[in-house]
Amino acid sequence: MAILGRLSPYAFHLLRRTPLVGDAMLRVIDTFVPPDALIAGRVRAGPLEGLVMHMYPHALDMAIGRHEPLVVDLIRRHLSEGDLAFDIGANVGYFTLLMARCVGTSGHVVAFEPDPLVGEHLRRNVARNQGHIAASIDAVTMAIAGSSGTRPFMPGSRLSRGKLGSESGPVTVSAMTLGDAVDRYGSPRLIKFDVEGAESEVLEGALESLATLDSTIIIEAHSQRLEQRCLRLLRESGFHCERLLQPGTKETYILATK
Repeated sequence: MAILGRLSPYAFHLLRRTPLVGDAMLRVIDTFVPPDALIAGRVRAGPLEGLVMHMYPHALDMAIGRHEPLVVDLIRRHLSEGDLAFDIGANVGYFTLLMARCVGTSGHVVAFEPDPLVGEHLRRNVARNQGHIAASIDAVTMAIAGSSGTRPFMPGSRLSRGKLGSESGPVTVSAMTLGDAVDRYGSPRLIKFDVEGAESEVLEGALESLATLDSTIIIEAHSQRLEQRCLRLLRESGFHCERLLQPGTKETYILATK
C-alpha cells in the first residue's frame, strides 16, 4: 500500500494500460491491498483538477483526469448549468463531482450508492470539496432497483464491485425504483447507470417512467446479454441508442437519447 501511495498516477496509468503488466498489477492489488483501502490525493489534471479525493488503488488515474474518458466526455456534453442529474451506482463520487461541476450553482446532483461503506466514502468526498463545488449534491445510501423495499447486498472483492443479491447476503440495503427517484427528486436531464449487472432490472422496474422521461441515459454494459436486454427495453421506451467503446479497453457503453 505504501508503494502505491508513492507511485505517480501518471506511472500508474502507463502501467495500467500496458498489455499483461496492467492485468498483473491489478491482480497484485486485489491480493495484497485490503478492499477498503483508499488513497487520498489531489486531482492534478482533467475535469476535477484541484479537488481532493479518496480513491481506490486500482483507480489512481482519477488523479490525472484519465478515468473513463468516454463517460467523462458524455457527461460534459449532455449536462448544462441548472440541470438535474442522477448518478446511479455513484461509488466514491468521481462522476458525481463531475456532474456537479457541469450543472453549476443552480444545478442538482443525486448520487445513489447502496454499499454503506462506499456511501460513507462518497459523502466524505462530497463534503471535503464543497468549497469548490457550487451545485447541490444529495448522497443517498440506497440502491436503485427493479422494486422498492429492502434487498440483500453482496460486497465484492473490491469495494467498487458490490452488487444486489437475489436471495440472501451479509448486508441488507434499502432500494427504490427509478420511478420512485423521479417522483422524489424530479425528472433528470442525465442518468448514469453502473450497478454491476443489474441495469436491465432497473429498466424493467421503470418502464412506465422511461416512456415519459426526456433524459439522456449512459449505461455500462457488463456483458453482451445485458447489453441486448437494455437496448431492447430502451428502444421499446422510445429511446435512440448508440453502442460506444471505451478507447483502449473492451468496456462498452450504451448512450440512450430521445
